Amino acid sequence: MKKLLTATALTSVLFAGAAVSDVKVGGNVEWTYNSISYDKAASETSGSRGFGSEENFNITYTGELNNGMAVKAYVGLEDGSSNESYTSITSGGTTILWGIDAGPNSKGTFVPTVGDDLADTSGGVSSYKYENAQLAKAVHDANHISLEQKFEGGSVYVNYAPALDNSASDSAVVTTVGSGTEIGASFSVEGLKIVAGRETGKNLNDSDSTTSDLTDTVLAASYNFGNIAVGYQQRTLDDGTASNSDTKMTTLGVTYAANDNMTVGLQLTKSDKDGSTNDEEGQAITIGYSLGAMAVQATYTQIDNVGYAANDDVDAIQIRTLTKF
Repeated sequence: MKKLLTATALTSVLFAGAAVSDVKVGGNVEWTYNSISYDKAASETSGSRGFGSEENFNITYTGELNNGMAVKAYVGLEDGSSNESYTSITSGGTTILWGIDAGPNSKGTFVPTVGDDLADTSGGVSSYKYENAQLAKAVHDANHISLEQKFEGGSVYVNYAPALDNSASDSAVVTTVGSGTEIGASFSVEGLKIVAGRETGKNLNDSDSTTSDLTDTVLAASYNFGNIAVGYQQRTLDDGTASNSDTKMTTLGVTYAANDNMTVGLQLTKSDKDGSTNDEEGQAITIGYSLGAMAVQATYTQIDNVGYAANDDVDAIQIRTLTKF
């Protein structure tokens, strides 16, 4: 009986004030069919094809602390495993957040697209990425703390990760990778949005003179007027080595909403790596249709000079359904 009373009291403390109305459950189920064909050095080779799926489930709690500050906690599961979680406290326009794969960040594509980004619709073969692959983890994807200040028309933020990993342990001390810092800002006014960010991954061994800090810098602008949206983004990656270390990736995105249910999108990318003779270029066109709770998208992607190799080209087709609940 004593154990039962103790457990009941502990449960009451943990969930005190957590009314059912403050807890929301959601998620989505994504299915894709991808078909990729290769033209390697003007010689046709076999492609690859198959189905893929991803299931996401999340729980969000919002409440208020005794001092009046707003508190929020979130847990997200992807394919049955925890991949996103955070706790945040907000007072006015100031938010402090600690978690993983959460909060404001400069990772991603900030131009308008329909459905997946070209980095995904190409089957992952493109050198074009929306983050610095040289980092052990993006700061946003690692266990980190974030400070964000919102103001009319925008916000500024800073993120810090002691170690660029995603250890799930509640008391982990990681010594195999360096730390990471990220600063960024976004501004919006009358349809125009500007995003800027810079991420730095520290070299773990300060005595290593051959490798300096890794950096990922992004600057993007988009404009929405009526049923048309356009955007341009430039991302520069520096892998920290002395030579051939910079990669500049640019992308242009345009979307057109034909009606309330159908949208067409075009994305153009170019990846320019120091020391490479050829630039990698990509084009993707997508048609998306909304069926209410379900969205259906079809994308054709073409990549020229994959991996900066001349005449190594890829064509990819993706059909995607996304059902939210």
